[in-house]
Amino acid sequence: MSQPGAGRPRTRRRLSPPISPRLIELTDERVLATDEALALIEGTFDRRDRQPIEELRSEVAEKRLRLTTAEEFHLFAAVGADDAVLAAVTGTYLDGVNAGFVTYLAVRQDMRRHGIGRKLRSRLVERFRVDARLSQASMSLPGCSVKCGCPVRG
Repeated sequence: MSQPGAGRPRTRRRLSPPISPRLIELTDERVLATDEALALIEGTFDRRDRQPIEELRSEVAEKRLRLTTAEEFHLFAAVGADDAVLAAVTGTYLDGVNAGFVTYLAVRQDMRRHGIGRKLRSRLVERFRVDARLSQASMSLPGCSVKCGCPVRG
C-alpha cells in the first residue's frame, strides 16, 4: 500500500523572517502615525461599517487634551523598523460597566498571518486592565477621579 505523497520529494515550507513591530499608543491626532493608522482602518472597513474617521481623530484629540469622559478611548499601532504603520487597533474602556470593547482591528494586507493583529489586540486588552485598576482605585478615594489627572497609586 502506497503512502499519500510517497515518491515525491519533500519540500520545506519557507518561513518568512519573524516580524517584531513596536506597539505604540497613539495619543496625538497631529502625528503622521495617527494619520496612517486611521487611513488603514478607513481602507479596511467599508464606510457603512465604521464610524467616520474624523470622529476617531476627535477621540484621539480629546485624549491628548485630557478631556474628562466616562470612557477611555485607545488607538494602538504596530510600527515597523521604518516607523510605517503595519496594523492598528482601537478600543474603548467603559468604567461604568467595567468592560473594554475592541472596535476596529486592521492589519496591512502584506503583513497578515504574522500574528501582528493578535499582539496588538493583546496590548489593548492589557491597557483595558490598567484602566479597570485605575477606575477601581479612583472609587476608593473620596471625591477623586482618575480622569482629573491627580496621581493615583494602585
